[in-house]
Amino acid sequence: MTDFAIQTKRLSKTFGKGKKAVEAVIDLDLEVQAGQVFGFLGPNGAGKTTTIRLLMDLIRPTHGESFIFGEKAGTRGALQHVGALVEGADFYPFMTGWDNLAVLSRTANDYQPERIENLLTEVGLAEHARKLVGEYSTGMKQRLGLAAALLGDPDLLIFDEPTNGLDPAGIQEMRGFIRDLAERHGKTVFLSSHMLNEVEQVCDQVAIINRGRVIEQGSVAQLLSGDSAYLRVQVDPFESAMDILRERWPVDRDATAAKEGGWVRVTANPEEGPAVIQTLVKAGIRVYQVIHQKRSLEEFFITVTNSDDDPLQNGDPND
Repeated sequence: MTDFAIQTKRLSKTFGKGKKAVEAVIDLDLEVQAGQVFGFLGPNGAGKTTTIRLLMDLIRPTHGESFIFGEKAGTRGALQHVGALVEGADFYPFMTGWDNLAVLSRTANDYQPERIENLLTEVGLAEHARKLVGEYSTGMKQRLGLAAALLGDPDLLIFDEPTNGLDPAGIQEMRGFIRDLAERHGKTVFLSSHMLNEVEQVCDQVAIINRGRVIEQGSVAQLLSGDSAYLRVQVDPFESAMDILRERWPVDRDATAAKEGGWVRVTANPEEGPAVIQTLVKAGIRVYQVIHQKRSLEEFFITVTNSDDDPLQNGDPND
């Protein structure tokens, strides 16, 4: 078996023709190593959902190709490797969670009652297995979708917004579950999510797509390396401090509440901390705290995608 769970080569999808044509995915080249948790990020309309549909052969590419463990996407050989949890997965509401999984497994000629019981326990639905799905909460349906994705013991799991509908405890549990799939069971997880804090904690590699193109790819550590630090400084008076610091460094307001004055975010390396303090003190500004902080994946994401722009302009209408 190839080292890559997913490979795409100039994968592209255009919707419509002529002046109304929308290039949803443009010359996408991805390589996802087997056994990794891979985060696929982008603003609304960036092309994430279209890419997932292409990988699962739910839509056909305009040009280019994709492979699952070396098998051309859409072939029986490729699909047998894949389990998917897509946003808004449908189940029969008049049947129990257990019966829904039984129907799916019988359809795939792989009915194993013991495995269904084990999966429902793993995803935290053992106590609700005999409850009608129509009575499930959004989070419970999401858990059932996860169990359904795992039914065939696939090598590759494609998760589209897996934490939707989960409370904070459920999100933390999902994070551990995803890491466990890779580390203990050797699964590959391709994860599309807008929960950037969760992605930062759970993913080995990340790709950021914007307007149909991958603009950044690498490990979280690689993406956040380099000039990615800033200082948070609590000062008083706040506005005067902003004006003074702005003459030498890029500054921004920090929303953190303060009993006295306010917080200024200064784009500066840790070594420049003394110079920042000296500049403020010389100007008669009171300095209460200085905190060195690395940029988060969320801050990096906003910077590289220019998210203040309209993300749907020239973007994917289905994403």
